[in-house]
Amino acid sequence: MRISSKQKNKEAKLFRQIYDSIKNQIETGTLKPGAKLPSTRTLAATLNVSRHTVRRSYEELSSQGYIKLSKGLRPQVVKALADSAVAAKSSKAFVNENFQLNFEVTDFARRIIDSEGLSYTAIETLDELNAGGAPLSELPVNTWRKAIQKFNVLSPNDLSVYIYDPFGSISLRTTLASYLNRSRGIITNVENIAVYNYTECGTDMLCRLFINPGDNVVVENPGTPGARMMFKAHGANLIQLNIDRNKIDLSELDGVKAKFIYLTPSHHDPIGTVMDLNYRKSLIQWAHANNVLIIEDDYDCEYHFTRPVQPSLKGLDEYGVVIYRYNFWRTLFPLTKLGFIVLPSPLVPLLHKVKTFVERNTTLIEQDALSYFINEGYFERHIKQTRSMYMTKRTAILSALTKYFKSDLNVYDGGGIQIILTFNKNFDSPKILKAAHDSKFPIISTADYYLSKPVANEFILFYTHFPVYSIEERIKDFAQKLLGK
Repeated sequence: MRISSKQKNKEAKLFRQIYDSIKNQIETGTLKPGAKLPSTRTLAATLNVSRHTVRRSYEELSSQGYIKLSKGLRPQVVKALADSAVAAKSSKAFVNENFQLNFEVTDFARRIIDSEGLSYTAIETLDELNAGGAPLSELPVNTWRKAIQKFNVLSPNDLSVYIYDPFGSISLRTTLASYLNRSRGIITNVENIAVYNYTECGTDMLCRLFINPGDNVVVENPGTPGARMMFKAHGANLIQLNIDRNKIDLSELDGVKAKFIYLTPSHHDPIGTVMDLNYRKSLIQWAHANNVLIIEDDYDCEYHFTRPVQPSLKGLDEYGVVIYRYNFWRTLFPLTKLGFIVLPSPLVPLLHKVKTFVERNTTLIEQDALSYFINEGYFERHIKQTRSMYMTKRTAILSALTKYFKSDLNVYDGGGIQIILTFNKNFDSPKILKAAHDSKFPIISTADYYLSKPVANEFILFYTHFPVYSIEERIKDFAQKLLGK
């Protein structure tokens, strides 16, 4: 029996009403963490709708981390997300609050107060807990739970052999050294790897040690807003290195004196440009000749679909000028927030000493669990599975965008797990964001990424959280709301 277009539209509307209602109850705290929802059969009977419609609503909520679906059990509100969703709602009221301080603060604090921050309008269409990373439904939660449980029971003998090291557990650092060697071509000693509770902690320590107010730091334009703000908070003068979709022009570095140059060469954030091998080698030589340290952020090195993966800068570094940083945001967050940096040997004693003062300990259980997770092959298996899934989603999204927007939209696919969309001049950003918000289409403006001259109507599409079955429908709905067709 064929289903009419009118019937399809009715089901889509019911699906959205059920989804919005449950989501709102979770975010407002009406549905508490751990609360169990009715079965699909029960809710369908109560609302007099099909089980298929209810199942789609539950699957959408699960893909965005609001509820947990387990075979044979009733859906359950996810505790971590419910807590954070309510907190996020309440915290927005304080974002623009004026600072009224009756006591003296440092110059560092004053720079924080005066910083522009990140605009909340940029993320207003993103409901996902981990936009741009793996959807919760695809995370190896059960395997990670088993790894945590394995190391959660410590006997007196286990504690007696514990060796304190501010750089983190020897077990994890040994595992990371081996993984970097086979995956990124980085040959390093365990002593050069420092584990942090989050990689921004490592960048913060580097800034404290090397940046005085007024020192130059080269950053990408456009580039990661968080890193740029970190350098500014420490008083750095930012020098922009302009990035376009085809190349990274290193001629702009001629005559530049700087302490750091911060880059995302494996897959530029946000545009997706990949630095060619010859540029990588030239950059390392330039840094060596000018006594500049390169901070290589390899945040998105696992997911490439349009060209061969390039070797890391650290793997090419023969002068000891590259600091490699990595976290598991794209792959495992929120299962773990751990990150690490790989240091040139001359910096190891200094960082080792400062870490004993600033971040002495990192959770031992989580480090051992991560070591086990990587050693047993679970991490690389997870990357392989998600890479295949993202490729399928990416193909469907590119096809649907072309089908429904045609000449109204320029799509730039850098080959990773985010896509750059540039709308023509017939639209303005508020109208685009309104249509995206109404159709639950997860895009953010790239304006915050630019140090100067932002591109009008340019947005990032994070597509990893799209259920495959909903891609065409979601994009069609967005196009109809924006184009009025």
